[in-house]
Amino acid sequence: IEMREGVRVGVDVEFERLCEDFDYVFLAAGAHKSRSLGISGETDSPMVIPGLEFLKKVALGETPKLGKHITVVGGGNTAIDAARTAVRLGAEKVMVLYRRTEAEMPAHPEEVEEAREEGVEFIFLASPETVKFARDGTIKKLICAEMELGAPDESGRRSPVKKEGARFSMNTDAIIVAIGEDPWFPALSPNGGAAPLEVDESLRVKVMHQGKAVVYAGGDLTSIPHTVVHAVASGKRAAIAMDCHRRGENFDEVLGRISIGNGSSLSFSRYLGLAPLNPVKQAARKVVGTDNIVYDYFEKAHRVSSSVRPAAERRQDFRPYLNTLDDAQAAAECQRCIHCGRCIECDNCLIFCPDVSILPRDEGKFGYVFDYDYCKGCGICFTECPRYAISMVDEDVDIEEG
Repeated sequence: IEMREGVRVGVDVEFERLCEDFDYVFLAAGAHKSRSLGISGETDSPMVIPGLEFLKKVALGETPKLGKHITVVGGGNTAIDAARTAVRLGAEKVMVLYRRTEAEMPAHPEEVEEAREEGVEFIFLASPETVKFARDGTIKKLICAEMELGAPDESGRRSPVKKEGARFSMNTDAIIVAIGEDPWFPALSPNGGAAPLEVDESLRVKVMHQGKAVVYAGGDLTSIPHTVVHAVASGKRAAIAMDCHRRGENFDEVLGRISIGNGSSLSFSRYLGLAPLNPVKQAARKVVGTDNIVYDYFEKAHRVSSSVRPAAERRQDFRPYLNTLDDAQAAAECQRCIHCGRCIECDNCLIFCPDVSILPRDEGKFGYVFDYDYCKGCGICFTECPRYAISMVDEDVDIEEG
């Protein structure tokens, strides 16, 4: 695999050229353009900075000079990261401004609490309206509107609505805007913005006529959920789809062989032929959940948790705030593993089978053999398997030993 860094598609190389030089193109530009507040004064000063830009500068070793009083606008993980970073850069007061209540914040609750411990303050049901500047260009005041919650929006959260005539002002030296990010791929649009691309089941872009290449897209450029897990999964799915197209195979048929569970998970090992395809397991297509485990067969063991550095200590540096487990703690935590969906030869099925139709394999071989001449399908083995390693399937499944 050849990596080329510092190449801007649409600037250093035209997108059309890529589609002429390659047979397949996968678009995964991500959402890295911070949304703006769209309020008066927002673009008039470098003291109003996008959250991702602020975090990027700090990650690259820069120390933005933003003053002692910092206001962060937003309620997601970027907002919390920006607030905690500002604390570590020496800000005396960091305030997070969010237009809904804490219950609606998309940020991880534990990180919100950790930010509080580090001195970050929160104002809820408030939204910026105007930034006022002094003659020297510094921020004089931030004018905000008080909000209240109305009917739910498309996300399921109640929409924030301005209270008529209810406003307040606050002093701040800088404003970090972290209210979300959008895709930014100028090669697809004159203004740089990119609406979600319409893709099919294989993530192939439905309307894309650029040279000879077959174009696929994933991650934030599509309408799939914008999470790291879904982005990585889209790359896997597109890779398999492109290889199927190259080989002349039907992607939908391949999908049926390599799917895991009832969702969109795929097995690369199955696709590459590294994992045997067991017809019983394939028919079950199970993903083991907590309600499938028979906890009566397990001894309860408490979770080993990492200790957290004191807030006064961790706000002084960028070192990890969670202490690592020592060897004994790590071993104890590993021993809590239930091995969901995997047989460990506990012998429960062999012991409980009333028809003696379950037998151990020959010496030196792992697992059991089911004698279907005697098995009457009572399901006792299935019920008493602690780890959900046995599946009940329809009789028309072509069953092999396993």
